[in-house]
Amino acid sequence: MSLLEAINDLKQAIPGGEFSERGTDLYTKLNSLFLSELESDLQPAWIFRPGTKEDVAAFIKTIKPYSDRVKFAVYGAGQQPLPGCANIQDHITLNLSRLTGVEIKDDIVRIGAGEHWGAVYDKLDSEGLGVTGSRSTAGGGLSFFSSREGFIVDNVVNYEVVLASGEIVNANAQDNSGLWIALKGAGNNLGVITRYDFRTFKQGPMWGGNVFYFHASFPGQIEALVAELTKPNASRETHLMISMGYSAMLNPDALMCLNQPYFTQATKELPPDIVAFANVQPQIDEMNTVRIKSLKEAAAEQAAAGQSKVRCAYMNITVKADVATLQAAADIYAAGLGPVKSAESATYAFGLQPYPLSLLEKSAASGGNSLGLKPSLGPLVSVLLLSYWKNKNDDAAVLAMMKQSLAKMKQDASSRNTLVPFEYMNYAFSQQDPIGSYGPENKAKLQEASKKYDSEGLFQKGCPGGFNTALILYQYVGVSNILLESYAVATNRKNTTSGRLEVLASTRNRGLKLLTGGQILLIIQPTLDNLRGWYLASDELAVFSQFVSANGYYTGLVGGVGLNQTVSHYNAAANTPFNIPVLPAMYALAPVGTIKDFWSIKFGADNPTMTDGRAKSYILRLIDDTAGRQRDCHGAGMAGLSGPRTISPPGNTLSN
Repeated sequence: MSLLEAINDLKQAIPGGEFSERGTDLYTKLNSLFLSELESDLQPAWIFRPGTKEDVAAFIKTIKPYSDRVKFAVYGAGQQPLPGCANIQDHITLNLSRLTGVEIKDDIVRIGAGEHWGAVYDKLDSEGLGVTGSRSTAGGGLSFFSSREGFIVDNVVNYEVVLASGEIVNANAQDNSGLWIALKGAGNNLGVITRYDFRTFKQGPMWGGNVFYFHASFPGQIEALVAELTKPNASRETHLMISMGYSAMLNPDALMCLNQPYFTQATKELPPDIVAFANVQPQIDEMNTVRIKSLKEAAAEQAAAGQSKVRCAYMNITVKADVATLQAAADIYAAGLGPVKSAESATYAFGLQPYPLSLLEKSAASGGNSLGLKPSLGPLVSVLLLSYWKNKNDDAAVLAMMKQSLAKMKQDASSRNTLVPFEYMNYAFSQQDPIGSYGPENKAKLQEASKKYDSEGLFQKGCPGGFNTALILYQYVGVSNILLESYAVATNRKNTTSGRLEVLASTRNRGLKLLTGGQILLIIQPTLDNLRGWYLASDELAVFSQFVSANGYYTGLVGGVGLNQTVSHYNAAANTPFNIPVLPAMYALAPVGTIKDFWSIKFGADNPTMTDGRAKSYILRLIDDTAGRQRDCHGAGMAGLSGPRTISPPGNTLSN
């Protein structure tokens, strides 16, 4: 079943649907609307825009038989910068931007999945109402009112969602309550959400705005932030964000800082709870915008401060509200900026966004979610790294700076016992595992919800972007058997008392763990740096010392291939060094053996900065090509290739 066959069937099933093929004007416009050009770099073969929820249901029903070979991504508003989370290379992007509309009834606001928050605030402002929606049109887990009302997801009273069966259901506290809770943190794992229903509340004008100041004052602002979070009876009306960073457009010679303090009531005088953040000195007085404003005005100001249609990436961790931890993180970030300051039109920010104790308490009392954050942990602070830059050739350096800085922050916070595992999904990048960060219990609940509402794994296999494929890995090997961010401290491959191989691993959240097994399969770059702790023999050392760089080399796992599992397959060229095929190329496909129809794959890129998403697309395309060759051979000695059902997610088993 080919992509063209799937498109033809979709057009017949949805005669009023809007289908845009690559190369058309509408396609070009739609594919440029993402927050980040890292998403726009991906070029789907087709973009389909449904006009109704019934169109979405028809899409799911029609695409399902093709899901082994034809993949899709789901675009809501395109505001999450992770490549592949809302777009896909060479397949179909399901774009929900026509599913708009804002309706207020019985203190509930119903919002189409393709709507922007700006339109929601326009409607609510005229009614004197508020909602725990995004601070801007860009989306997010925190709102101006989170200290008082909890996370944004805690205020969703109903989801209208299309399941893998094509059935349209409502999920709320009364109907499909398990699905309602699971969707609060599940991403695209469980269905396509077509409408969100939020609780509203009376809301008038409030204090808030931007304060720009200088780096020397940032340590004092960290102290003020922690003091505000940890004081007895901390206000439920505040929402605080502080950040520091670098922008050549603002000041090419120094780091600058920004406070964004909010108080959700219009008191006569500046509220004492935000005075320390609004009046920090010295500051750039003419850029201070703290004043009384409407919710609509506050959200518009936040939106204007952001950037779009540039190269953009977010990463985050969560820590306890501890001055030493936050200051160390800030120092780590500042120290790492040097190599990327020269990137054209670059802006880099290190942001601190609190999860106050009142937020965690309200969240716990609101019916539950999938995030795993309990009041006993708080108060907490989200440490967010944001980067914006212009040129693709700076991608590798910028992303490396962010990843290295984040890893150092995690290590430091862990050493202080202030690291909290939670990673917010909308601010996570490919090397992170937000679903795993929810904890084993919540992860298992999401796994059970996936089995119940998507028993055939459509959204795991057919919608591979973002963090969706994580759940299917848990289904294959079990939650308790996955150790994230772990490394080998020592190994014993001979003379063990059990007769089995032994590996002593240091893990992110389980401490030291002794692993035993009959065999060890390594799917990391085989460089000497990565193999420390394995006590290589002299012949192994001689082999692996030749791997001086792993750039452009990918390994991964693919499921559901359908080939004869007693045969390994290799791709070779006749007149190249070591007979390596002309890159980019897949040059090995071999059965794992321990899991039915699971295959290890080796792929070589022609560009060391190739993204994980593009590498996946190449791999899937090359397997499709192999399938065509096998059909041409009329089954001569090989089973027909049914197509990859799953491909492992970047940051777990696919690495470059």
